[in-house]
Amino acid sequence: MPAALWPRASLLRRSLFWKILLAFWLTLLLAGVGAGLVVWWHIPKHEHQPLSGGPRTALLLHMAESVLVHGDETTLRRILIDWSGREAPIFAVDEQNRELLGRKVEPEAIAAARQLATGKGDDARVRSVTLSSEHTYVLFVPGHEFRPRIGLLPFMPPLPDGNFRRGDDGRPRDGHGGPPGFERGDKFRGGPGLPLPWVHVLAGILASLAFSAGLAWYVAKPIGHLRQAFRAVSAGKLNTRVRARMGRRRDEFSDLAQDFDSMTGQLEALIGAQRRLLHDISHELRSPLARLQAAIGLVRQNPQQLDATLDRLEREVTRLDELVDEVLTLARLDSGLPGVSSQSFDLLALLDEVIGDAQFEAESLHKCVRYRGGGEAHMHGRADLLMRAVENIVRNAIRYTPESQCVEVESQCQGGQVRISVSDHGPGVADSELDAIFQPFYRSPSNPTGTGYGLGLAIARRAVESHGGQIVARNRPEGGLRVEITLPLTPVAEPH
Repeated sequence: MPAALWPRASLLRRSLFWKILLAFWLTLLLAGVGAGLVVWWHIPKHEHQPLSGGPRTALLLHMAESVLVHGDETTLRRILIDWSGREAPIFAVDEQNRELLGRKVEPEAIAAARQLATGKGDDARVRSVTLSSEHTYVLFVPGHEFRPRIGLLPFMPPLPDGNFRRGDDGRPRDGHGGPPGFERGDKFRGGPGLPLPWVHVLAGILASLAFSAGLAWYVAKPIGHLRQAFRAVSAGKLNTRVRARMGRRRDEFSDLAQDFDSMTGQLEALIGAQRRLLHDISHELRSPLARLQAAIGLVRQNPQQLDATLDRLEREVTRLDELVDEVLTLARLDSGLPGVSSQSFDLLALLDEVIGDAQFEAESLHKCVRYRGGGEAHMHGRADLLMRAVENIVRNAIRYTPESQCVEVESQCQGGQVRISVSDHGPGVADSELDAIFQPFYRSPSNPTGTGYGLGLAIARRAVESHGGQIVARNRPEGGLRVEITLPLTPVAEPH
């Protein structure tokens, strides 16, 4: 089998194709049954009536009455022959119960027609016409069950000129006086070129097969793309995207592909961040561990330096403890702080404590911290995390502020939010790095030798975002960096 035809052949073996085909035919069957039930429910009350009625029947009877009144029996005979097989069969019965065209009429239909013709009032189902020849004809249309079967007319009388009814070309129609497709005593055998029933059935089967195959292919193709994408992601290819394979589709499958691409993009970013975090942690741990090993080696070579080496070991262990603590805090924030209970607190009261500690630290470095604000800012969450976030930002501002300069801290409560800004007079950062400084272990290229591990601002961002707030950094026009924190406040219930 050619490679191009293999996908189509495999499609026919899938269950989706057969389910669609079965649903297609089941729908047709139910529609047919439903239509039949509706017809069966409404028609039976009329089928057993000996006479047919309705506006169309009344119009035909009125026309036949006019032909018989203004013409004669021969003219009406011509009209009835011309109408045979095309219109409802009108019967004209005289006093002797003889029908004008010699057709067999059920006695029950004749009796019902005469009863209505002799009754009072004008019944649209019957017309009684008395000619100058003193012949009286009763015109009516029998009910469906009282009509002779099509094609069983025993005799189609010749016209007065002795010939059967002819067509426009001058030749007898179908060789006889009846309409096309009828012969004397024969059943209906179909007009020229009329397809047989099995042709309709075959055409329906072929159409349903084509429709089902096309619909199954239309549905299965995007599913196949998604399956391949899922397999690629399970194999570790997180850069897999599937929306472009959907082409110009604008349906649920394209939306699903868009969501899939968003999911894989987030997975790629998260796993990439975890890999970078592990790399950065291992890099940061390598330096103090190497210094610890070097100090131990020096003590072994020169035991007289034990006291100085112990002091060095203590500093390195303290730095390792701080690093591990910050990494654990960052990991807890990334995991959503499971199992940790929250509490209500006043954020500005905590800010006063942070400002007091920062002011003591700044004075030892010949710097200062100015605070402007006040009031109350009630919140619900983790007070220790937000306190640590603000402390990291303030201490970071003190580190980059020159001597004899002050760090400016402002707070403001407005519109159900509290806004805290911390501004320094340092060199600032490049505009392209304003968002990157909140990434773990990030160090600005303009200050690659700065102290710290690059986790303070990362912890601050995650702590603020875990409380529904946001944190941004902007360069000040007069120089320096400004970090702004915005947090939603918790409404305080009024005492009853």
